[in-house]
Amino acid sequence: MRYAAARTLSMLRGPAAAAALAKGLQDPDASMRRVAATSLGQIQAPEGLAGLRAALADKDAGVRVEAARALGKFKDPAQSPALREALKDGDRAVRINAALSLARVNDPAGLPEALTCLGSGNPAERAMGAEILGMVGDAQTGLPALEKAFAAETDLGTKRVMDFGRGQLRARLGVKAPPPAKKPAAAVKKVPAAKVPAAKAPVKKAAPKAGQPK
Repeated sequence: MRYAAARTLSMLRGPAAAAALAKGLQDPDASMRRVAATSLGQIQAPEGLAGLRAALADKDAGVRVEAARALGKFKDPAQSPALREALKDGDRAVRINAALSLARVNDPAGLPEALTCLGSGNPAERAMGAEILGMVGDAQTGLPALEKAFAAETDLGTKRVMDFGRGQLRARLGVKAPPPAKKPAAAVKKVPAAKVPAAKAPVKKAAPKAGQPK
């Protein structure tokens, strides 16, 4: 029931809704704190910013993930210091979401985390790494790493995200896409011409000598 109320508040928006949701960040139930953080990100009310920054230190990793994600939705560079601090979190999901939120305000502090994501066994993490690189990657390490990851990617959905990310990164860096590799022409086997046996000349019979019967 309380979760439904929190979601309803996220639809109402306004300072009163933000204040109520910020209070939800102090709830003893971690699930309720997660819902409150998610809802504050949806309404993007400035009244919720202080509570979300504080939630980055919550004892529950899920709450910290939602707080990092929610702060990114504000696209406010003033939140970068708190998000950079979250890059040191012991939970990988928190670090990845902090890196993504930093990328949304053009802060490349999360690039090392994004590069690590490309080698993850989790397709969702690889996709997030590509998304971050698309926004703030560089030409020296970001683009080559993304091109290599794209070539090796086997998950179709993740490959699409990587393709979009590398296109975004190339456009931002002013780098033209390489021309598509030409497929080598199939070798044509030369069939040797059939040898036609030479016609034998007719054997001429020797003319009979005089006095011999023909």
